Amino acid sequence: MRNLAALVSVSVLLAAVVSARAQEIIRKPLAIGTKIETGQVVKGEPIKSGDDPDKAFLSRIAVSLTQEVTVDQHLEIKTGVGGVFYTVFPDVRGNAGSQGVKFGPGITQAQAAYKFGDVEKPSAILRVGFFPYKYNPDAKNLGEYLLRSMPYPSFTTTGSWSITDAAFVRAQGIQATFFNFDGKLKHDFLLTSERDFRPTGDFTPSYLTEFTAGPFQIGAGISLFHFLPLDGDRLKSRSMGEYSVYHYDAFPAFTVNITPGTFDDTLATPVVHEAGASLTLLSSDLEALRNEHPELAGAIDSLPRDTVEYTTKGIKLMARASFDIQKIVPLSFLGPQDLKIYAEAALLGVENQPGYWEKRSERVPFMVGINLPTFKKLDVLSFEMEYYGSPLPDDQEQVLINNRPIYENYSMLTHSSDNNRHDDWKWSLYASKTVLTGVSLRAQVANDHLRPIDQATTNFSGMTVMRNPRDWYYVVTVNFGI
Repeated sequence: MRNLAALVSVSVLLAAVVSARAQEIIRKPLAIGTKIETGQVVKGEPIKSGDDPDKAFLSRIAVSLTQEVTVDQHLEIKTGVGGVFYTVFPDVRGNAGSQGVKFGPGITQAQAAYKFGDVEKPSAILRVGFFPYKYNPDAKNLGEYLLRSMPYPSFTTTGSWSITDAAFVRAQGIQATFFNFDGKLKHDFLLTSERDFRPTGDFTPSYLTEFTAGPFQIGAGISLFHFLPLDGDRLKSRSMGEYSVYHYDAFPAFTVNITPGTFDDTLATPVVHEAGASLTLLSSDLEALRNEHPELAGAIDSLPRDTVEYTTKGIKLMARASFDIQKIVPLSFLGPQDLKIYAEAALLGVENQPGYWEKRSERVPFMVGINLPTFKKLDVLSFEMEYYGSPLPDDQEQVLINNRPIYENYSMLTHSSDNNRHDDWKWSLYASKTVLTGVSLRAQVANDHLRPIDQATTNFSGMTVMRNPRDWYYVVTVNFGI
């Protein structure tokens, strides 16, 4: 309630400032936008239901209406509504609920932004409401890790209800922006209410900064993920039935033979535990261990243990940089963005947690991209590569369904640094071309973190279908609007 009161107070203050200055109101023409997106998953991996996404059809048709009003040049109010027609996965013959086209309406934005000082070069901007936020201007598909990720479980996302041009978030809350050194140094302070990652409603403070000097731009950020919860108990997972986790300071020696699970890409080699070493196990792992080594059952039951309490709360860090050689050597035969190089990295969770998240190096996604030269044939042709060396599944099923920072059908007993390494590398090729005023084409070919829309829940699948190097999809998009 304190967080809500703070948001209301700032909104009232903003309204007071506006009412004191309001003299001229300019209503801009209604903006109408349409996006037609069509593609296919050429090769992908089955989701938990076992359905194979190979040749799955991707289709999104969206329309939006946006009204912008300026009050006394300092206040900008934007509201937008829209809807999207989309297909779901899997498309099962004989199941009418999975076939055909679905429709979902929504609000695209509802924001008010007030500029302090000079309108053309404001000293600060205060934004309140529901608004799109993008801190990395170069990222086309991958990256934008700070706000498109969770620390526990550790995963990042790409795409949304739109697959192309979706490297941003829609934030709900407050953004305060300050400028120094004639705009070269920028500071963003955000207080946002969680919409996309469970538990929803919690408030997250974030700070991001960027500095531009000639051909270089560097940026950094910190996000205190869910540090202002509505209910702190919702962040914790302690008693989870078969998913409960127990830690032993000392455990007797044993050897087990690994049988790879459907979603546990474990190497088929024995696991050897030395006597007296510490061990963290799921409740289901203990049951499996008792079955394979009944002689240990009595010792296991008598050992002292602690129940592990996980939390979804965590500190995320981000750093990025770009270099634009054309700021030094302009090349008239190239497009203005050609040959620009950029990179971004993040740490998804500063604090380690036992069992799953014991190494920070396994929670660091890194992306590098380059705008390839097209000699003005295209607006931009960008290629991005990502390395995320996590041995854990790219899966958020449990946190979506049960608010548990844990993985379904995944054994701690067989967990090793060799697990789930087939999806460490991601790539994306993005092209854009303006055909006429108000009409543009987009194309994207990628192996990224694509999650299909589940036909049963109309939510995004918890598990990505891009889990092997051979997996990829393509999408072609037509945008037009006035």
